[in-house]
Amino acid sequence: MGRARVSLFLALAALLPALVGANPAPMVFDHITLEDGLSQATVTDVLQDSQGFLWIGTESGLNRYDGYRIETYSRERGNPDALASDFIWEIAEDADGDVWITTDGGGVARWHRNRAVFSTYSHDPDDASTLSNNATRAIVIDKYGRVWIGTRGGGVNVLDPATGNVERYQHDPANPDSLASNDVMEILEDQSGTIWVGTDRGLDRFEPDTGTFVHYRHDPETPDSLSDDMVMSLFEDSAGILWAGTFEGGLNRLDRGSGRFRHFHHDAEDASSLAHDYVRAILEDSAGNLWIGTENGLSLFDQRAGNFTRYGNDPNDPFTLKSSFVMSLYQDRGGVLWVGTRGGGLSKWNPRSWSFGHNRSPLFDDAILMAFADNGEGQVWIGTLGAGLLQQDLETGQISTLRDLLGSELSDKRAMSLLLDRDGHLWIGTMTGGLNRLDPATGEVTVFRADPERDDALSADGIMSLYEDGDGRIWVGTFGGGLNMFDKAEQRFRRYAGNSLGAQRITAVAEDANGMMWVATHGSGLFLLNPDSGATYRFQHDPEDPDTLSSDSLYALQVDMSGNLWIGTAGGGLGRVQGSSAAPQKIHFENLGKADGLVDNVIYGIQFDRDNRLWLSTNNGLMRYDRRDGAIRAFHRNHGLQGEEFHFGAHHRARDGRLYFGGVGGFNVFEPRAIREGRKPPPVVLTAFEKLNAPAETTVPHSMLSAIDLGYQDRVVTFEFAALDFVAPEKNRYSYMLEGFDKDWVEDSDIRRVTYTNLDAGAYTFKVRARNSEGVVSDSELSISVSVAAAPWQTAWAYALYTGIVLALIWSVFRWQRKRLESEATIKQLAYY
Repeated sequence: MGRARVSLFLALAALLPALVGANPAPMVFDHITLEDGLSQATVTDVLQDSQGFLWIGTESGLNRYDGYRIETYSRERGNPDALASDFIWEIAEDADGDVWITTDGGGVARWHRNRAVFSTYSHDPDDASTLSNNATRAIVIDKYGRVWIGTRGGGVNVLDPATGNVERYQHDPANPDSLASNDVMEILEDQSGTIWVGTDRGLDRFEPDTGTFVHYRHDPETPDSLSDDMVMSLFEDSAGILWAGTFEGGLNRLDRGSGRFRHFHHDAEDASSLAHDYVRAILEDSAGNLWIGTENGLSLFDQRAGNFTRYGNDPNDPFTLKSSFVMSLYQDRGGVLWVGTRGGGLSKWNPRSWSFGHNRSPLFDDAILMAFADNGEGQVWIGTLGAGLLQQDLETGQISTLRDLLGSELSDKRAMSLLLDRDGHLWIGTMTGGLNRLDPATGEVTVFRADPERDDALSADGIMSLYEDGDGRIWVGTFGGGLNMFDKAEQRFRRYAGNSLGAQRITAVAEDANGMMWVATHGSGLFLLNPDSGATYRFQHDPEDPDTLSSDSLYALQVDMSGNLWIGTAGGGLGRVQGSSAAPQKIHFENLGKADGLVDNVIYGIQFDRDNRLWLSTNNGLMRYDRRDGAIRAFHRNHGLQGEEFHFGAHHRARDGRLYFGGVGGFNVFEPRAIREGRKPPPVVLTAFEKLNAPAETTVPHSMLSAIDLGYQDRVVTFEFAALDFVAPEKNRYSYMLEGFDKDWVEDSDIRRVTYTNLDAGAYTFKVRARNSEGVVSDSELSISVSVAAAPWQTAWAYALYTGIVLALIWSVFRWQRKRLESEATIKQLAYY
């Protein structure tokens, strides 16, 4: 387990007081279950090895996971190289990369990395240098490489891997300084190298100089003694504090100086207490957060406040823990938190996801989030379809309805659009109830409705968009009634109908530096409007001209700090106006789509951060586009988003610079500069190598291959590889090439299985690099030398033999010709005589 790196996570740590309050941040879990290939649904332990593979122990088999596929190791009758027992308790790795496993009834297994086989250390009743018991449970490899093994009934065993010999420490009723009990639940080596042993009769500290143990036990007469003698879990945090989890006594924190314990218990009357008094696992993550795994869920401990936030299974929410009974906790090198459960398999969560500020509420369950507005003083208004107008207090996280807050009602609870103007009035566009103006100070609501008899009234009662220009005028985009402008001084509306603008569905409005208004429609393209004269200019998509608007259905408009107008379309990607509104005839469009790196061509919302980067909400997550270098970074649910799908209109930049994006699972609110992104380069490994479509036999496991020799008959070879980054493996991307065969790299592909056929004899190098879901590229390539032997008839020996035969034939012909000529000369000579 890596120690805390608090300095890397200050922004996240600063958020914790708010997250642990009345409205705790949701943990959105993904799961690995039997359906994904897990051998059994109770996960007893998790370990990431030095190569990056994830090892998962269960009550029926050992699993190795590469992010895509699970390889299962289990007992095989008659095979001494297999596991001796399928019931796995704990997993450890030594300095050589071998994996050690304690089993229930099969002793200790050692997986030899360079051969991918198991050897077993077991009890021999006639040999005191073997394990004292085959029911092994806890395992620790100390700083000297010795293997400490806790058994059920046999005490503590210390195994020397070099010799295989075991030294036993057991309970002796006649020796009060011996091990407290032979039933050992957990072993811990702390930062100083001290060994701690959790037993069913208390906590022991090993004294190496004497081979004795110091005991910490429960004493009902001493309130600050250990709360329960059955110690199930042990952990030392980055500050050197020792924590002990018990079977019935909750969580204990040891003051080593005094030997006193502070207890933390479950209280049925206190929702901020520990979730359960059976504490099975303890973990401090890389941000310094202390997690407690209990029989009734996961508890996050706020040590400053002394309270806990609980997370468990909700049968109605597939993104909660699969089971509330937590068996094990682990954080991998990429930062992913793994939670092993009883009966629910393995759940995983990305702690960096909290920096995206995912907000959920029961009020959203039957509602669609449509719009946001904020007053800059800690209150945010939320417009919804189904729950009406809501307000969230950012300090407490409390979300209130308009009725509860001000006793007011809208003309239609379906709030489509929001605008808080410079006068402090909140404008609410409804689906069929017209335009509402709320005075937040008094709760008074003024309603403006369409009236076909009046030219100065609204043109339609469905309001899709609202915008306040530099002069304080309110622009109202309607559904089917075109564009209206409300003059506050005259308290009347002006309708704009030029160039067929009057009958449109207006999705967005924006003002540029020239004071011209840009008007987006759904289905009829983009309009440029002179607000004073009413003159309009229309831009539409031309499939024959790539410099025109990419789609006639638009969702969003936004002007950046440089005065550029950006356009979000319904299927045409992202557009940017090239040219000036002062010369509309010369305007053309720059268009970006999936072919240019966007993850989706539907752009619902556009917002700019303080660094002038674009944030784009889509049907496939959230994108950040940096115009300076063209970098596009995609974020998904695994990174903390409310979901993959966002909503039209549900985007907002608050006055403090935070961005809001809403979708089907609530909304995200975040400070872009505080977004925590992974920085760990993903390791790339070879996970399989095949010849002629069958696994190839090699002298070392495929993941350790650095060179491959192929015969001339190996006409079909396949390489399978994986980036061992588990945040979102399905989003990992690969670039690969067979140097000497491929002319160029195959770039940014989701393919991780490549086949080559009929390679000519010669030398090649197969190379792979990866980019994980957070955009981090592997810092070293997977590189495997490949040598293809020539066919026998193509070898130098065969060539020499062939050359020799040809020369011999030539010599034979020469000699024959010479003899023939000599014969002819002889005949002529005789004839002469």
